[in-house]
Amino acid sequence: MFRDNVSHPAMKTTHFYRGGKWQIQMIVSALIILVTVGLLLQPTRPAMAAADCQTQHVVKAGETLAKIGQQYGISWSLIAQANNLANPNRIFVGQVLCIPVPGTPPPTGCATVHTVQPGETLHRIALRYGLSWVAVAQANNLANANIIYVGQQLCIPTTGGTPPPPPTGTIPTFTIVSVAANQSVTIQTNNFPANQQFDVLMGPMGTQGINGIWVTRTPSGNGGSFTATYTVPAALRGSNRIAIRLQSPSGYFSYNWFYNASTQ
Repeated sequence: MFRDNVSHPAMKTTHFYRGGKWQIQMIVSALIILVTVGLLLQPTRPAMAAADCQTQHVVKAGETLAKIGQQYGISWSLIAQANNLANPNRIFVGQVLCIPVPGTPPPTGCATVHTVQPGETLHRIALRYGLSWVAVAQANNLANANIIYVGQQLCIPTTGGTPPPPPTGTIPTFTIVSVAANQSVTIQTNNFPANQQFDVLMGPMGTQGINGIWVTRTPSGNGGSFTATYTVPAALRGSNRIAIRLQSPSGYFSYNWFYNASTQ
């Protein structure tokens, strides 16, 4: 209830207005409108990826749609479309996204199909089958050979699942000449074929260097004997013994091992 004092030459009159209830109703209505608008403006979480999606990704802290797309070798727009994301800048930790690529079968006519495992690179996969990474990239129409993802199926353009045997009549070997602990190893080759490119791999003792860490690619030149020095990978520094392997895409290979201790 409100009181209004009105002065009059003849008399002083006090008027009362019963407007309190009306004002309370107005305030309540305004609050309801504000709350409703606030709820509408809050970002809504998109629906989770469909249960039948062959590959799903759970969003982690700090990830963006672009980073996730790079991880799987696809554009962020494809992921946004597959998940009906109205705003690709709004994803949240724990959200499940459908990745619309693993369901794509590899090219037809492949004698061997390789499923990418964690930690693998195209170069390492190619070495496993005795091929160059270029041949695998071309067989799968990969625009960027540096981008492959776990679970991806790759066509291996060869008839076998293992590297072909080295050509008969030539058995390349090499010996360890010297070692600088945790730094480098020098080798001396013997009976190496001419005009070949050899990938140098190092790994833990007992692996023969198979699927080891790629160090470099070295040419055999005129073949026969040559001396070369290779850097010990950071991941193997501190190891007691290290395996080293040289292998070519055409099937030649040789391996040895050395103590990771300076010889001079």
